Amino acid sequence: EQDRAIVSDIPGVTRDALTESFRLGHLLIKLTDTAGIRDTGEHIEQMGVERSYKAAKDADMILWVLDSSNELTSEDYHIYETVVHSADANTVGVLNKSDLRNMLDDQELASKFDLPFIRVSATDGSGINDLKIHIINTFTPDKIQASEDIITNVRHKDALERASNYLRRASDNALQGLPEDFISMELSEAYNSLGEILGEKANEDLINKIFDSFCVGK
Repeated sequence: EQDRAIVSDIPGVTRDALTESFRLGHLLIKLTDTAGIRDTGEHIEQMGVERSYKAAKDADMILWVLDSSNELTSEDYHIYETVVHSADANTVGVLNKSDLRNMLDDQELASKFDLPFIRVSATDGSGINDLKIHIINTFTPDKIQASEDIITNVRHKDALERASNYLRRASDNALQGLPEDFISMELSEAYNSLGEILGEKANEDLINKIFDSFCVGK
């Protein structure tokens, strides 16, 4: 929905990947528009094609854009075989130019490629909202699976591990019936470790509030 770059009907105009970030509902989306994937003898365009392959490999979702005003081309099938079919990502077919004559049947394509297809027009904006809704529904929290490598910052990982160790020791001290000072010291260190991520530090009033609110050690 922005005049982001120079566009043309001449093949090979887009050379580099164009990336923009925007918020869509509860999601922060990084959208990447890549060069078309096709055989080319032009060196610079080939570099753009290679970047397109990498962008598709790293993506969480692929928007396979087709020209609905024309029949499928050999390049469309080539992209399907080399990118869409082999991608480990959610994929949706986007039938652009729906404001022109329709040469592609979305139901037939959905059956043939086993993919959802959404008809849009970049010119008049029709169908864009349907595409947005599809993206949001694909990445709703109940469909996202947490993984062990969800923490990508090494410093945060180290701080979380230290906090976990301090909390474990605080729990052990409480179970052993040790004085509150032994427990509060571990809780304070755990809080300080998390504070390295959140920008906060534990203070004595917080520790006292913990012991006032909870019966630690019983």
